[in-house]
Amino acid sequence: MSKRFFMPRASAFDINGDPISGGKLWFYEAGTSTPLATYSDAGLTIANANPVVANSAGRFGEIFLTPAVGYKIVLTDADDAVIWTADPYDGDGEETETSLTTLRNRIINGAMQLSREHDTGNVDVTENEDDTLDNWLAVLGTPAPGGTLRVAQLQLATPGGSNYRMRATAQVADATIAAGNYYTLAQRIEGYEIADAEFGTSNAKQILLRFGCRSSIAGTFGLSICNDGLNRSYVTTFSIAAGEVGTDVVRTVTIPGTSGGTWLKTTGIGFRVRWCLAAGSTFTGAAGWQTGDFYTTSSQTNFMGTGSATFDLFDVGLYVDHPALGVLPTYEIPSRIEELLKTQRYFWATADAGTQRDITVNGSSAVGAWAQRVPLTFPVRMRGAPSISIATTGLTNVATAVTEEESATGVTLVVTSSASGDFVATYTSVVADARL
Repeated sequence: MSKRFFMPRASAFDINGDPISGGKLWFYEAGTSTPLATYSDAGLTIANANPVVANSAGRFGEIFLTPAVGYKIVLTDADDAVIWTADPYDGDGEETETSLTTLRNRIINGAMQLSREHDTGNVDVTENEDDTLDNWLAVLGTPAPGGTLRVAQLQLATPGGSNYRMRATAQVADATIAAGNYYTLAQRIEGYEIADAEFGTSNAKQILLRFGCRSSIAGTFGLSICNDGLNRSYVTTFSIAAGEVGTDVVRTVTIPGTSGGTWLKTTGIGFRVRWCLAAGSTFTGAAGWQTGDFYTTSSQTNFMGTGSATFDLFDVGLYVDHPALGVLPTYEIPSRIEELLKTQRYFWATADAGTQRDITVNGSSAVGAWAQRVPLTFPVRMRGAPSISIATTGLTNVATAVTEEESATGVTLVVTSSASGDFVATYTSVVADARL
């Protein structure tokens, strides 16, 4: 028999706790965007409109579901901004086991909570690539394409519950994109983290990707996955409709596994995941899997052609679909503490942006030049032996202040005196970089 639908969340309230006047409940087939009927009577004879619209108090009328049918249910506000998604939710009135089973998110810092190198400062990228928020990059063509892509962490609540997002701005416009140029936002996933997808074999698993975005312009944008060798790419697109401009939207993509290409499975780049804002013809391919390095299709909008245009990215999740159900788990903001430990595998510093933690090394020599050594141990094992950069000040009777014995587990500060007597050096910054 049919069952009355009960809200899979406590009430139809927004993030401020206020009733969602005119809120909308959208019903789809589980894991898809295909509308699915609900009814206002237990006999399932009178269909509701889809979406079902709440009254001014945020209350919905009677909703009955078809038994043993999997639904995806999306609650939005009156302007269609997503509040939450329950997928799948079965017609017997419960979120199903598959929605409660955790598929591990392979994106690090997908909630954009960490920006240790730059804090909320701007990163202006004109060519090649620059690290932006932790584990995120802006990657542009070389030589310089002509425009400037500005990237920064922005404190603004997201539909998934994060307080942060990444914002890209066309700081200097580029009206004409040359064939070999492009502007992308990207994350590189270490091979160890994605090896179980088994790409490059006959056992390759499909990938489920969810992300939130907001664009100040309507258009079509590229999304691609590529291997380390830049010779095997999957390309698809997503669109921002005119009515979605300036609003948070959530997009989902299913990427079939591939037996083609070579995919690294240890400390190298396993996946390159790229969101394309503009690209020339050299990097424009067909939709789907292909040989080569491609970011988008010929339908790509030139985001960089509009000065001061903005594009936000947030709530990013990438999952290996081991159950082969095509069902994304409910997005959950990861623990900031756990995310910090993950990011420190790739980047560590004695102090984050906007702060300073001095390390003073001193000693005394009675025999001329003398070296004082201070070992530093990293909080987690890094991906490999990192490149080290330092800044020092307050050198007194010091010939050199350097680092030695760089490894994945730590580094040693080494201060050598110029002559006999007391000597001192202060390291104002020690940075270890093992990013992909």
